[in-house]
Amino acid sequence: MAVALSLPSPPSPARRRRPLPGPQRASRQRLRSALIEARPVPAAKTKGGGSAGRGHYAMELAVETQAPAAASTAPLSVISTDRTVDIQAEVRALARAANATVYSPQLLAAKYASQPLRVLLRMMEIISALGTFALKLSVDQRRGQLDQRKRQRAVELTKTLTRLGPTFVKIGQGLSTRPDICPPEYLEELAELQDALPTFPNEEAFACIERELGMPLDSLYSAISAEPIAAASLGQVYKAQLKCSGQVVAIKVQRPGIEEAIGLDFYLLRGIGFLINKYVDFISTNVVALIDEFAKRVYQELNYVQEGQNARRFKKLYADKKEVLVPDIYWDYTSAKVLTMDWVNGVKLSVVSKKPSRSKV
Repeated sequence: MAVALSLPSPPSPARRRRPLPGPQRASRQRLRSALIEARPVPAAKTKGGGSAGRGHYAMELAVETQAPAAASTAPLSVISTDRTVDIQAEVRALARAANATVYSPQLLAAKYASQPLRVLLRMMEIISALGTFALKLSVDQRRGQLDQRKRQRAVELTKTLTRLGPTFVKIGQGLSTRPDICPPEYLEELAELQDALPTFPNEEAFACIERELGMPLDSLYSAISAEPIAAASLGQVYKAQLKCSGQVVAIKVQRPGIEEAIGLDFYLLRGIGFLINKYVDFISTNVVALIDEFAKRVYQELNYVQEGQNARRFKKLYADKKEVLVPDIYWDYTSAKVLTMDWVNGVKLSVVSKKPSRSKV
């Protein structure tokens, strides 16, 4: 029989905490330093030979501090095998994501139609970056150096898409999986856009976690990685240990200001799509409809609660496949901009590992 563990859920994110006095704020800063420097280690074994608790960890803090009384709050609930408790936690996560942005071409048009200067500057930035790259390809072709400089141009394209922001990074990620469109050199370089992008400051990420979950960082985790483990187009990932259960988890935090950035880009791309539909006869596809579908999917990815639901659905569909492992979602640690799931060590599909040969003894 599975045992259900349910602890109090987090307070509503709408409630604002009063600013701490100077001494307590300094103590909170020292506590966070210890939290980030903490390292999860296997729990010590008991006299009977077993561990202190399956799935639990002891902690080694680099700095010994004591949390102030004002900082202590009730821990969040953890994922339970009891379906009822799990559904309740999912409902609370959905409530936190109630105001998640949904793609609407009409709203984008109404917003950016009144900002012509901003639209013009962004359009010039995009045309300048992509135009420069296209000019280099044209020069290479005229000089007969197109094949020799594939790797160099692939690196330049990856950097260009990264500078242009998350919308174009998503386009690059899509191209990285299309060997029918891109040469192998481009596929390899564009694959860097999947998890090796520049990170944003930890302070912003940690503030986002506290704001979304409505609790201070030290009340949520016993330890958290000092730097992101990986960074992609929409967010970056940290490795942490839950304070209430000792479970090691992956925390995905959304990039700040990303909705504003992709909104302007899709407004521009949609305008280009209208021009293509009207003046380019040899393209029979409805380009605007393609852009709308792509934008809709990207906006859905901005809602991490929906991503968690998709993961749960995928796990249910493949529950009978022992070779398929889907990380579980921790709903009470998840919101529209923060996703918490089991930490699973693995190898990327693009990495081909060679099995060591077995020698006979």
